[in-house]
Amino acid sequence: MFIFVSMTIVLLHGFCEDHRIWDPLLASSKHRKDMVCIDLPGFGKNASMHALGESVGAMAEFVKAEIEKLGISKVIFIGHSLGGYVTLALAEKYPNRVAGIGLFHSTAMPDNEERKEGRMKTIAFVNTHGAEAYHRVLIPNLFKPGTSETVIESTIAMAKSSKSEGIITALMAMRNRPDRMDVLRNFDKPVLFIAGESDLLIPKSSIMEQATQCSVAQLEVLEHSAHMGLIEEPERSAAIIDAFCDFVVEFKSEEPGER
Repeated sequence: MFIFVSMTIVLLHGFCEDHRIWDPLLASSKHRKDMVCIDLPGFGKNASMHALGESVGAMAEFVKAEIEKLGISKVIFIGHSLGGYVTLALAEKYPNRVAGIGLFHSTAMPDNEERKEGRMKTIAFVNTHGAEAYHRVLIPNLFKPGTSETVIESTIAMAKSSKSEGIITALMAMRNRPDRMDVLRNFDKPVLFIAGESDLLIPKSSIMEQATQCSVAQLEVLEHSAHMGLIEEPERSAAIIDAFCDFVVEFKSEEPGER
């Protein structure tokens, strides 16, 4: 017989975001009391700690230290975009601490050469024009065409917590991150993939292919979202994550020695 056991769900934001990006989703989640939002180094309340995020692996170590401060032992990690890269690094290095992972508009694939070159051009732009100018270039393109200006402007305002140093450090970390497809292939616990139908950064087709590499995978497509489903479809996103977390707890209870 399945008995519900509470488990901590750690939400990791994406690039040029902070913990507040999860607020619309949290408002709709039945598990919000079990959710912890951590600012990655270089962003939000940890903006001044950008040097601790020189690689995706370093960001993962930062997150591990933060959850240890909270006394958390077993975690479901859900990562949006950059947060998904960090989630995969945690699953790779600390698989016994991770009960399940969710990649929300994210990928295990590394940057290709074109994308790496683009990261360097972006660094040059930020160095020349500053963080706020970059936010205005970046953020509108993350949303589906037709998104209200109010939503876009509020997201740009939130991004002001990310400064040039943190942006540049994170760009280099993303540029240099390794291929982590083997993490997906070797991870024997549940993996959630959330794709956006209109996402041009992490196409649905790529995410669907990655899901086939997992032993236990759930794939969901947000029909009315691009790269910001947690804002574009917060209620649907919350319902997906809630159901996945319920499944992870049940899956854990059915493992040998967990009955």
